[in-house]
Amino acid sequence: MRIEDVFNMKMHSFMKEKQDNIKSDSQYLTLLSQWIKFEQHNENWQENILTKLGSFPHLFTYDKNQLIEEFNLSEKDIAFISLIYATSIRILKSEIYNKNILRFKKYLTDYLIAFLSRETIEHFYIILLDRNAHIISISHQASGTVSTTSIHIREIAKYVFKFDVESLILVHNHPSGIALPSEADKKLTYILVEALEAVNIDIADHIIIGNGIYFSFLESGLLNPQNKEMIMPL
Repeated sequence: MRIEDVFNMKMHSFMKEKQDNIKSDSQYLTLLSQWIKFEQHNENWQENILTKLGSFPHLFTYDKNQLIEEFNLSEKDIAFISLIYATSIRILKSEIYNKNILRFKKYLTDYLIAFLSRETIEHFYIILLDRNAHIISISHQASGTVSTTSIHIREIAKYVFKFDVESLILVHNHPSGIALPSEADKKLTYILVEALEAVNIDIADHIIIGNGIYFSFLESGLLNPQNKEMIMPL
């Protein structure tokens, strides 16, 4: 077994064990301080760090040089933060399979936020689901500004037809950090809904990832057919 696999297993077990006892960002920082040498000048050192970061997850998206300069961290500390981040992504991804992901969507949104929040350009993915809403495949479809011109409907359909797909989830990120749909996002969604509807494949949701947050077309009611009339001309 590879060293990284052993580390992943141990970290997964450790995080599972600690998860129920950790209720705040401050507690996460305290836990992480076992391996990372944060400056602890007073008893409120966690709050001082979080004030600068904004939140604990931002530790993993913060610029490396800023972490060194503002928090006096070493290259070793930065390397460990990167390792924790990569391991967390693997752990979160392992949790999204073999379950009804529409019923247990939090597993998916936690993974997508961790995976896409730090990206500086837009990426568009489709997640294929079977009749039990289990994930069959996750496919990257495009990078750059997401629009009807950058997304190739035929290529998506061609890929989907390779599998026994019941429905799919659209996913893309907003590098601005603001997880609100643009008119282009809405137009693309409804075009795909209509295109796949013709072959009996549903769009179960369109999830937009921002900075530590997400927006769901399903949860907001925007997948309601009546809302197609809300599209503004591009």
